[in-house]
Formats: sequence, C-alpha cells, structure tokens
Amino acid sequence: MNTYALVLVAMFWLPVTIITIYNLFWDTHFWQRKEYRLDRLMHQLRWDFALTHRRPVYTVAKIVLVIMLLTFALFPGTYLPLLAVVIAYAIWINEAFNVLEKILTHSFPYLEATFRNVAILAVGIVLLGLLPVLISLYLLSANPPAISLASTTLIPTITSGGVAILPLAYIYLVFSTLLGLAYDLGTPLISTLLVIVTSPLAWIEQQFLMIFAKLFLKQYPNLMVIAITGSHGKTMTRQLLTHLLASKYRVASSEHTETSLRKLAFSIISNLKPDTEVFLADLNAYHQGEMAAMAELLNPQIVVFTGIDQNRTALFGGLDNTLAVSSEILQHLQPRSTVIYNGDDNLVTSIAQNDEHKEVFYYAHHDPHKDLKDNKLEVNSYYAKNIHTSGRKLEFEVHNQTQEIKVTAPAESKEIISSLLGAVAAANEAGIDMGTIVKTLEKLPADLHLPELIAGDNYTLLVNDSRALTLKGLEHLLNFMIATPAPRRILITTGIHELGKYKQDIYAKLKSKIHPAADVIISYDKHLLDSLKADNSKLILIPVTHLDELIYQARDQAIQGSVILLAGPLDPGIIAALRSE
Repeated sequence: MNTYALVLVAMFWLPVTIITIYNLFWDTHFWQRKEYRLDRLMHQLRWDFALTHRRPVYTVAKIVLVIMLLTFALFPGTYLPLLAVVIAYAIWINEAFNVLEKILTHSFPYLEATFRNVAILAVGIVLLGLLPVLISLYLLSANPPAISLASTTLIPTITSGGVAILPLAYIYLVFSTLLGLAYDLGTPLISTLLVIVTSPLAWIEQQFLMIFAKLFLKQYPNLMVIAITGSHGKTMTRQLLTHLLASKYRVASSEHTETSLRKLAFSIISNLKPDTEVFLADLNAYHQGEMAAMAELLNPQIVVFTGIDQNRTALFGGLDNTLAVSSEILQHLQPRSTVIYNGDDNLVTSIAQNDEHKEVFYYAHHDPHKDLKDNKLEVNSYYAKNIHTSGRKLEFEVHNQTQEIKVTAPAESKEIISSLLGAVAAANEAGIDMGTIVKTLEKLPADLHLPELIAGDNYTLLVNDSRALTLKGLEHLLNFMIATPAPRRILITTGIHELGKYKQDIYAKLKSKIHPAADVIISYDKHLLDSLKADNSKLILIPVTHLDELIYQARDQAIQGSVILLAGPLDPGIIAALRSE
C-alpha cells in the first residue's frame, strides 16, 4: 500500500511541479525586469498595476481550498479535504496544459543566464522536491492515537469508538495538496526571499564583471566610446548612429539600454571584438550615483543627451534630482570630451549650463539663429530646416557653422527627425564628414524607425513596439496608428511606468492622441483607463488583470483587418497567441 500511495503522490505532484516551476520563472522574470530592486517593485505595486499570469478566480479558489484542507486537523474523518484535493488537482491539470502550450509556442518567460537567476531557480526547485520528501517521511513514521492508518481503502471512516480510520494514500494526498497550494500561492514570497538572500551573490558577480570589463577596456587604448543618455529617444538615436559610424569604423554597440553596472560590464565583455574601434552605449539609471559609476567605467569621449521628461522622476524624488542624476555622466569625461545636447529640450539645456566641456547643440524644431541679433552662433550647432516628407522619404536641410546640406532618408514620418539630427551631430563630431553621412542616410534600412509588424489571425496586423515606455515613445506610436487606416484599431498597452504622482498629468496630454488613434483600449493601467473614461467618448475601454483575460479580450474585439497596437514590454505570450499560424 505504501508503494501505491507514493505512486499516487508522484502522479499528483506532476502538474503541481509544472505550475510551481512556471510561477517561479514568471516571478523571477518580474524581478529581473525591475532590476531586483525593492523600491521599483513597491512603486510598481502602488502605481503601475502589474499584469499577472494568475487568474484571480483561481487564486481565490485556491485560498478557499487551503481552508477546506485545514479542516482535516479538526475533523479528520470528513470528506471535505478529499473534495478539496479533487478540485485542486482539476485546476492544476488545466493550468499545466496552459503552461505546456506556452512552452510549445515559445512564450515562456525569458530569464537572463545570470548567477542570481540560476541560484533562485535552483534553490526554489530543490525546495520543491525536498519538502514533500521530508513530509512524506514524517507521515510514514507518525501514527497519532486518535487515528488508525488503513491500507485497503481510499475513503476515511469513523469507528463506533470515534477513532478516524484514515488511509495512508488519503493522508498523502491531503498533505501534498496543502503543500502544493502553499507553493503555488507562495512563489511570489519565495522568489522575493530568494532575491534578498542572493543579493550578496549578485554583488560579487557585479564586482567580478567590473574587474573583467576594466581589464577588457585596457586592451583598447584607442577605443572611441560614445554614450547616449536621456529619458527618451536613446534607442532610435543609437540605432541610427550605429549605421552612420559603420561607414568609417568597426562599431560595437549595446543591444539594449544599460541600466546597471552589471549590465554595462557584461555588454562591454560581450560586444567588444578584437578589431572594434568605436563602442556605443545606451545608458540610463534608477538611483543617484549609478550614472556616475557607469561613466567612470566607460570614460566616454562623446556624450549625447537626447531628451529628459518626467519618466522616473517619481523614483528620484523630484525633477531636480532627475536632472542631477542625468548630469552625473559629466563628472567622468575625458578632458577633450564633447557633449551633444538636444537644444529643443529645455531640461537638457539646463544641464549644459553647468558643463565645461565642448558643447554641441542640435535643433530639430527650432532655428537657433532666430534668438540672435548678429545671426552668429557662439557654440557648435546642428539644426534642421525645410523638413517635409515626399512619398516614403524624409527630406530636410542640415545647417551647422560651415555647411548647409540637403539630406534624404527613407522615412515616411517626421517623428524621427530629432533622433536623426542627434545621430548626425554625433557622427560628425566622431570624425565622419557630412558628405559620407548624407550618403549613408540615403541607404538606411527603410524599416529602421518602424515598429515590428506581424501578421495576425483573421487578417489582422500586429504593431509591436516595446520601446513605447515614455510619453514621447507612446506619442510616436500613436501617430503611426493615426496614419494607418483600419476598420478597427485596438491599443493594448502597459501604460507608462514609473511616473508615480505625475501619471494623471501625463495621461491628460495623451488624450488628444489616443482618441483619433484607437477604437478600443485594453490595459491593466487603471489610471489610463480612468483618464479616458471621463471624456464620454466612443472609445471602448476594457480593463484586464491577467494574461489570459487580455488575450481573450483582444481576440473578441478584433475584426477582420483590424490593427492591434502592442505598446510597451508586454508578455511574449500575447504575440504568440495573436499572431497568424
């Protein structure tokens, strides 16, 4: 009978194990997105309403099942715990098949191969296997006086003397279910505790990576380092600048925005090749002192400030602190470094007033000569004039102190003009002549500035842009939607994160863009939906709380030919579910 009981428990624990490991992956992925930082997690929970893969109805049901199972301690002879076992198993079977479907469709949460993630998963999985074994051994050795263990039945009975006769398999299943529910509901707490416990390991890993990165950089005494920073526009500027620099140099570039010393050090080690002449880094910070530390590691010769807004201002405790963090990069520049500022952004230019390095300004929407009496500029500047689109081409003139050059780039919108001009200024300051820059711009990939376009079910079009994290990024994406005709336009968005108390003001500015750009809004950002609800417009507003609900609503609202806009870092399972097979 013992063997029979253990086989039952093993079969019972198979779906539980699948669900628990998936939960652990998902929760660790969530911590990874938040850089394992408690302040960002607390800010997310307070302001940003994180989408979860857990169904609320299942979560409530599991809590009720825990209560039902706990009646076993008071009334061991009742059938209520056995009913809870059956219901819990049915729920886990359903969830396990959903997880297997996610694995087959490549929509499993992505985790970086770091020592910390490996340690969290390893310890979590060991606990998953160890505790059931220990509890099983304890139950095998325990035989309370008011309980008799039976070996020929699965259903508990009560003798005339009031003694509960409990089959060993029954006890196994009740305690296994209770433990499984504890794992299932407790993985957020387990992952949080493991994040805290592995903090020293993460610090040690970062120190080793920094040492290796410094040694790595010493092998490149002539390496030109260009850093791009700001609240918005960094990614596009980096991509454009990479193409321009490649016309003369062998370029290595960070693939994403580096937001920590560990990520930056890893990027340096991973991307620098023996023949690399220029390294291009896209930087951002979440704490005071971090930007200074990254600048000290890089020691860049050229820095580009793309733009500063209220994004992450709540994390820094105010706009003044945000500007202070942004300007930290100026503390570790080489003596002859060049700093390039977006002259259209008043917050960026306020940083320039405290800078003693060579200053260069670029203006995409403003002619600096209009502010001067003698029509002469005392600083280096690049500014655009006569901007217009012709077919699928963007045409404009670039003016600096010595030249006026006509530029043509394969772009259908004026939205990227600021990023283009910032990249032009940086490339020219890096030693590439304007003639080469113009020729390179003419050969840019036509889809470089566009979001990812994916064919969806029922002849729909998925427009995926994970870069739409800021006000500017989401505005650009909405402008793309306005210019894209469709019988129905559906916006699925995470909202703009880490705005804190500034959310309402920012969303008020978005209203005029959202109304002509979308017919349906699906989001878990309560602040965004509330701000749109007050307008009494024809917008269909659909709040969601978990992943499956979001996918269901998107499919339900989509009609043939719809355009579905995915804005922000959404779960990859959404694209996998909505794309055409």
